[in-house]
Amino acid sequence: MSSPEPTPSSPEPPPSSPEPTSPRRAHLRGVLALVVVTFFLCAGTPGMRGLNPKRHFQPKWRAKVERKAGAAAPFFFGAIWVNHYVRVPISKHLAKFQSVFRIAQSWGLYGSGQQRVGHLIIEVDGQPVHRTNDSELSWLSTELGHRKIRPMPETMVNKLRAFNWNGFSRFVLERSQEDFPDAREVRILAEWQKRNVGAEPWIHHGRRAQAPDWKWELLGEGGVVLPPEEQLKGNEKDPGEDAQ
Repeated sequence: MSSPEPTPSSPEPPPSSPEPTSPRRAHLRGVLALVVVTFFLCAGTPGMRGLNPKRHFQPKWRAKVERKAGAAAPFFFGAIWVNHYVRVPISKHLAKFQSVFRIAQSWGLYGSGQQRVGHLIIEVDGQPVHRTNDSELSWLSTELGHRKIRPMPETMVNKLRAFNWNGFSRFVLERSQEDFPDAREVRILAEWQKRNVGAEPWIHHGRRAQAPDWKWELLGEGGVVLPPEEQLKGNEKDPGEDAQ
């Protein structure tokens, strides 16, 4: 007895091809990708602030770059121009996002670091009584070394009109009047020093109060009192005020 012939199986349908992406969706993806790339180029590269036309476009720096880069020098100068006039203005509006992703901190940890070092100096009647990280000038070191207070001197060393100058200077004046009752002048100075070997420190800015009115005056480079029009300019706004 012969076995029945197998019935032919129906052919499998060809795999369905993916639906083509609509032009609107493709454009949207392109725009989103451009936004993401722009964000990380602007907010994600704080270490590029060292590319400054004021420095690199000087004749001696230009000659040095052209000697080292050769034919690639125009591309380097173009990158400096784009960084200073395009990236930096945009990054100022994206600065708040850096703290979320710890971008600036990562550049600080793994980058080359700042080109200068800053110290806070407090003088009473012309004699220094406090200097950042100086064991011999340790007046108020315990208070200023507290983890919640420590960022304040760092900010004031960098900025003449940092928002926390008023409260800090008032605290220093009150303590100096307690510990040095015969004092006639108190100065808070920001000392800057380049990292180069043998570089000399200099006073970049600060504040001064003198008896009997003990009114604070702004000091410029070298500890010189700034003119009246500069004295009238206010400090930066405390970002905490927006939350109140």
